[in-house]
Amino acid sequence: MKILTVVHNFPPAFTGGTERVAELLALEMTKRGHEVHVFCGGFDREPEARVIEEERDGIAAVTRFLRSTVYRSPIDTHDPDCESAFESVLRTFRPDVMHLHHWEHLSTGLVAIAARNGVPAVVTLHDYATTCALLFRLPNNDDFCDKEESAENCLPCLRQHRPEEESELVHALDMRFRSMMSELSLSAAILISGHRQLENMARFGRFPRSVFEKVKLLPLGVVPPGFLAKREFVAKPEGVITVGHWGNLSRVKGLEVLVQAAARSRHARRLKLKLIGELKDTQLQANLHEAAGAARIEILGRYEAATLPQLISDVDVAVFPSLCEETHSIVLDEALLSGLPVIVSDRGAMASRVGDRGIVVPANNVAALSRALDKMVDDKTRGAYAKGACGEVVNTAEYAAMVEEVYSGLSPVDPNAPILDLGRVRHSYRNRRFVEVGQFALALAAQRRNIDGALSGDVVALEELRQDNADLATRIEQFLKTTREDHHDD
Repeated sequence: MKILTVVHNFPPAFTGGTERVAELLALEMTKRGHEVHVFCGGFDREPEARVIEEERDGIAAVTRFLRSTVYRSPIDTHDPDCESAFESVLRTFRPDVMHLHHWEHLSTGLVAIAARNGVPAVVTLHDYATTCALLFRLPNNDDFCDKEESAENCLPCLRQHRPEEESELVHALDMRFRSMMSELSLSAAILISGHRQLENMARFGRFPRSVFEKVKLLPLGVVPPGFLAKREFVAKPEGVITVGHWGNLSRVKGLEVLVQAAARSRHARRLKLKLIGELKDTQLQANLHEAAGAARIEILGRYEAATLPQLISDVDVAVFPSLCEETHSIVLDEALLSGLPVIVSDRGAMASRVGDRGIVVPANNVAALSRALDKMVDDKTRGAYAKGACGEVVNTAEYAAMVEEVYSGLSPVDPNAPILDLGRVRHSYRNRRFVEVGQFALALAAQRRNIDGALSGDVVALEELRQDNADLATRIEQFLKTTREDHHDD
């Protein structure tokens, strides 16, 4: 089978949870005898949009699309350059199935293009991008938004976070919603990792029943079959307790909350925070060191997944106090397989997956997390949690087998399925905007001529200016009068 994997970024340029899923699934599918071509985006921008062909061991080909620096559409993620590049890859590679993991950095018309070319598309929803232009439903980076996506609910937020001219904002939000509706409606299958995410999608979105009929609940599997980092429990009645936190190090993952909670702990001097991952935000890094108090911080930087078992071999408790409504959590998988006791926030899937393995605390609650850390310092408590039962963890091979079954069961694309060309809708709107801009430019030029004429004493120009801008005409008239009086005094 020929599989076209589509994802918003891809290693080695960037490795987050979604990217790891896409990469390891692609590698596992290759092992199973399939041919995989990856089409991805990236953070980098170029003077002109272009594609870069890359090599990646175990994968047939990687095509990376880089946007033009002039691209500006943070709400309506539609990029004609990207769609042209994607369709070129699609027609050259001629896949049996396209598996899309995210639209960000790419374009929200890729499933429609696949459908027009007779290629069935599988979509995995890794976050809440289908119901939020901010992707994570965190308008203030602290509190999770539980409002239905609508102009009434979303425009006030977008005016603050994505400010632009009002008609552009309204148009972009409308096109974003219509694009997501089209992409999910045209997909052959939609993969979601848990019931909580599915329930939220139903609460926050406005999708018809036909979309939900395509949903398949499929737990993610990103941990390799050979991943094991279990160790004998080590009691530390007076020693240092190493608190592990790894993955994509950022504020929304609760880093500041973790450091503040450790500093507030009764046992702060015994705590060492081992932070594993890339931390690009230098200001956040400075804030963490300043807030640590008596607790120690060790930041190891970027790591490869294969090295993680060794990196966390000295960790005593894993802590993931995310502010996001996590849909799965790969790092939790790794902690559970490692036999570690854990502390997680109550947002999203982690709370239900942790079972008896650890403590669930309210998100963004420093005091509650500090009390949980105090409990985990006790050897008996930590040992008891380490032996507790937890939810199922699926490895990459098992996950690939389930996804392969989904691929095999896909129906051919209906050649008569209606596919709305949203590009035409955008083009029509843009043409109207160009006319408005042109009319404004002409009116501005005419007004400038009237201003120049009025300033030179042209009475007709002054009267024409008065019709458009009475206040300015009066000010010019007063200026001319003052000037004449000055000349008369001279």
